[in-house]
Amino acid sequence: MDLHQVIDWGFDFYLRYPIFCYVVAGVLLVLILWKPAKVLKTAFLLLILLALLYAAFFLINSMNIGVQVKEQGIQKMEKALK
Repeated sequence: MDLHQVIDWGFDFYLRYPIFCYVVAGVLLVLILWKPAKVLKTAFLLLILLALLYAAFFLINSMNIGVQVKEQGIQKMEKALK
């Protein structure tokens, strides 16, 4: 998973719906000022979840690369046997 794609998606979303982004940012700001401990704890848990998802996507991508290398080796072996 490439972080550049996620950043581009977020920027495109902001360009399409700037008012929605301002409203969400305003609501988050009000919540942080109203109940900072609860909101920051939730944000921290979301960051941990995102880190775990990123690690999972990285592991899945590495497994797919391993499968592709294995298939290429099988194809080379079949060509060598012919």
